[in-house]
Amino acid sequence: MTGMVFVFSFVILMHLMAIFTTQYFGFTKQLSYEVVVYSSIDVFLSCLVVFFVLIRFKGFFKDAESSYKRTYSQFFEGHLVLLLVLVLIAAYQAYSSIGLILSGIARHQLLQEYDRGGLLYMFTSGFFKMLVPIVFYFASSKKVKFLAVIGLIFVVAITASRSELKYVINFYIILMLFSSSRNQIARVFAVVVVMIFFAILSTIFLQNRPISDGFFAVVDMAISVFQYRAYSYYLAEIPLQITDPIYKVMYPFFGYISEIFIRFSFGSINAIDSEFVGYLHYLGSSPTTGRPYLANVLYPWWSWFVGVFGITGLIIKAIYCYLLLAFLASQKMLFTIIILIAFVLLGTGGAHPLLTLTHVLAIFSCVIIDLIVLLSHKYKLKV
Repeated sequence: MTGMVFVFSFVILMHLMAIFTTQYFGFTKQLSYEVVVYSSIDVFLSCLVVFFVLIRFKGFFKDAESSYKRTYSQFFEGHLVLLLVLVLIAAYQAYSSIGLILSGIARHQLLQEYDRGGLLYMFTSGFFKMLVPIVFYFASSKKVKFLAVIGLIFVVAITASRSELKYVINFYIILMLFSSSRNQIARVFAVVVVMIFFAILSTIFLQNRPISDGFFAVVDMAISVFQYRAYSYYLAEIPLQITDPIYKVMYPFFGYISEIFIRFSFGSINAIDSEFVGYLHYLGSSPTTGRPYLANVLYPWWSWFVGVFGITGLIIKAIYCYLLLAFLASQKMLFTIIILIAFVLLGTGGAHPLLTLTHVLAIFSCVIIDLIVLLSHKYKLKV
């Protein structure tokens, strides 16, 4: 119960703070009343959906720790070589990126010109930023924890991005919905401190900034949390103005996957492709640094439902999310349900969970991990 209250309070606080702070960031216009209302309803319904799932599948969330020990922990312990291979894959990619960084290549060039955000990165990133919070929340061996942390460090180095660390914090907070024998509230703050430390190191050594900038990364991370959530609320206005809802009726549910089918069947009818998603929208500039606010990607999940179905879309989304979470809970798919709950609760100010290929692969990697672990446990398969 304490964990649930903490998580829901965190979700509501993040929503309110993001809306409240928009007036101080220097955006060119105020948030529309429509977006504030829709997003607030979505937060309420999302918490309600997760609450009902927690009640309906109380056993799954209550026994998650013991279930983890019997399945996931046992699998990871028995497949340390597999974990090591994934770490080495991430290490190889990180080695290439660090070489480019030392030669003076800027972070944005790593992604745009050197394709450091390729398929291998997408998979290893999705795996390690999920693995780290799970192995520290539940009881895991020091070997597994060590490999998980090293893998995460390499993943951060691949694109010199601190955003992976924020995902780790969010996932750890979501894990508090699951019963644990430890005092997890205190451990949350410990995880935050460690991730902040990594953020400082990333700023200094991977982004080639002075030590003073490294410590400023702490403040920068805190500000960026609300700033990027605010981006999402502003970008929500674009899906709300969908002009061809009949062609986008499946997009709220399946995102990138449905768009591939639509393009194959009907051609590029107002395609929601990489060009659309990646287009930078100018929202204003920072009153302190003067840097422009250029937003893309963060089109919130609820906005697609409302854009296609109107305000009824919020109800449809809630029902859809409940069905997905109920299925995952019934199948005890731990990795997948954690990432989906994160999108449900924190997605009001974040992107559609299947918006891009990166998002799809992050979900897909969790599904694959769950299936491999659960099937190998059930049928005693050797992977």
